[in-house]
Amino acid sequence: MLQGTFETIYHRLSHEALLLWQDILLWLGRRSDGEQLVIACVFILVLLLLIVRMSMRKKESASTGRNFGGSILLVMIFAFGIGWMLDTGSGSLSFVFNA
Repeated sequence: MLQGTFETIYHRLSHEALLLWQDILLWLGRRSDGEQLVIACVFILVLLLLIVRMSMRKKESASTGRNFGGSILLVMIFAFGIGWMLDTGSGSLSFVFNA
């Protein structure tokens, strides 16, 4: 019985998360190219601020380098996603970067 309850909760949460994701994609899809670019720039700025903040924690700790490296990896992953968004799809901004 307990197994079925957890499965029901899991399926309900995954369904709600899927609906939220679709709403976010719809909202972003309705933004103009310039608005999408501004949103991406603000998002990258927030990630860079998180890198600086995480690198300033616990100077005496040996794990500071690991936190900084993890933050850099996170920004690289999101930068790849943003680049992919700009180069493909409807409302593509690839024309901005073509010579």
